[in-house]
Amino acid sequence: MGALLFTGCVAIAACGDSGGDDGGDDGDGDDGSSSSSFTCCLNGSFYECASSEDLQGCNLNDGPGNCSRDSSKDDTCNN
Repeated sequence: MGALLFTGCVAIAACGDSGGDDGGDDGDGDDGSSSSSFTCCLNGSFYECASSEDLQGCNLNDGPGNCSRDSSKDDTCNN
């Protein structure tokens, strides 16, 4: 029963970093300073977060925190 509840929670609230840039020089001529994009899904609603700290504040208990709602990307959330 505990595993079933955990699985349901993961489907309702999902967060991620779609960036992957570590800030280092990857040899492509730029300085590696492009920003990462952090996203959060709460109950099927998509949110864009400006930083990893904002991402940590986006959860089922506290809501989206400082993350901004983008309903055009709700279909990217796994309901």
